[in-house]
Amino acid sequence: MTRSERMKVVQNHQQDKANKAAQVAVNSRNQLDVQNERLTQLASYREEYWQKYAASGGMNTARLQDFRSFITRLDGAIEQQRNVVAQAEVECRNKQDEWLHERTREKAIGSAVDKIAHQEQVEKNRKEQKALDEFGMKVRLSKVR
Repeated sequence: MTRSERMKVVQNHQQDKANKAAQVAVNSRNQLDVQNERLTQLASYREEYWQKYAASGGMNTARLQDFRSFITRLDGAIEQQRNVVAQAEVECRNKQDEWLHERTREKAIGSAVDKIAHQEQVEKNRKEQKALDEFGMKVRLSKVR
């Protein structure tokens, strides 16, 4: 097995790692999108609830306390979801960075494999040329005798 063939095994392994990292990055991005959608839904629900409150005119004390309590809980849920989104953004960036790192390694190994294969081809061509030259010399020498 030539050196370039052995390096192809390494290249294929790195390509698999880069593909897996890409899939993890995509999954992470999808999770971020899901969390952002949840945040949007919570904020939208809060806005709708406020609009219903404003449209209702007045409320008695008990309903007003319930409304404030609900809004406070909803604000807490929104804040918690913002934290989840922030964590998902960090995770997404990290997974994308990991993918870029693996992809860079894949390209570097690919370049090395190409260079080694080229060197092997040059060496093979040189040996073939030397063999042809030696054969030609033997043919000429045999004709001289």
